[in-house]
Amino acid sequence: MSAEDLGPFVRSLRTWFDDEVTLVVDPDPDVRDLLDAFDVRAFVFPRIIGWLPDLATSRLASFEHLLRQAGAGASVLLTDVRNVVFQGDPLSPVPAAIEPFAAEDGHLEGGAPPDTTWLDAGAGRKVAALLGQTSALCAGVVAGPAASLGRLCRTMLMQSAQPRSGAEALLQLNLTDVDIQPTPYRVAVVASAAETRVRVVDGIVVNADGTVSPVLGGYHRHPRILDAVGRRWSGQNPRRTRRHGRRVLIPLETPPEPADPCACQ
Repeated sequence: MSAEDLGPFVRSLRTWFDDEVTLVVDPDPDVRDLLDAFDVRAFVFPRIIGWLPDLATSRLASFEHLLRQAGAGASVLLTDVRNVVFQGDPLSPVPAAIEPFAAEDGHLEGGAPPDTTWLDAGAGRKVAALLGQTSALCAGVVAGPAASLGRLCRTMLMQSAQPRSGAEALLQLNLTDVDIQPTPYRVAVVASAAETRVRVVDGIVVNADGTVSPVLGGYHRHPRILDAVGRRWSGQNPRRTRRHGRRVLIPLETPPEPADPCACQ
């Protein structure tokens, strides 16, 4: 991703979150300049002679390496970068277990892509059939203790399944310490059916129940919301002093309070 594309993600995160942030990136000078300006650590996965993993496996290996560095007591958010912005502190409240989040738009049934396709190809037809009636999980965001997430990454790296289908199977079958959360909660995904149920106030998406989720995804599907979010997070903000104690693995001036603010329930 370009520095321009990364701008809303980094700018919105640093508005609400002052602790350590590490972004797994390509060695791009403009991206490095952006991350330096917002006190974000850039991590480039090292090339290992004799091992040429695909992108998903490389990202998992990067996460596992960084989670070991974070320490067992750290709380962590692993998230995609594209089409994700922040509307609050993503680690408040602190997750006690691995928290995957239900995808708002549907179930793994009827052969609807992409979920059943990933499960069938990566985990096999029996596992896909077993999970076919469960609610789909949001594949791009997960929170939890660093130690638990590290074990999850190592388990996924050891299996032959595709990482996405492997995560779905491990989490849905309760093969790891997991607490599946509803959407919206810590995460809100603006699915097709939800677009008419949310309000946008100064570029902040307010859920139908009046809450504001710290992590927002899926907004790019809706021109009205995309335009409002883009206007809010364009431009530059000065740095803030960083505190230590938590970790976010991703990859200022006082933020204005959104109208009708409400903490996650």
